[in-house]
Amino acid sequence: MKEIYYRSKIISLIEKIFIETGDARSRMQNCETKILNAYIASNSKGVPIEIQNRWEQIWSELNIKEEWKDNKGRLIQPSLSATIKKKRNKSMEKYLHFFLEEFYRVI
Repeated sequence: MKEIYYRSKIISLIEKIFIETGDARSRMQNCETKILNAYIASNSKGVPIEIQNRWEQIWSELNIKEEWKDNKGRLIQPSLSATIKKKRNKSMEKYLHFFLEEFYRVI
């Protein structure tokens, strides 16, 4: 299977995001690294182009707000966290559904 790297990142994301407690926003904020890893892995060989395009769209939507840095340039809050913080829990559902659909597609 050519998309084995992507598959492992999706499984890892699902394992973490559905073990986390809290609402959808806090779960996604706590899984920021896993989401980033799955997004990067979506460009792997063998991942269908429509899935790659969907990831691009999702990544753009989840990184609308600018990251926060202190006056020394140190990262305080990444763009993804800043964006999610301003969204409603209900609007997070479509992203969680996509992650779950991808999980079922790759297993």
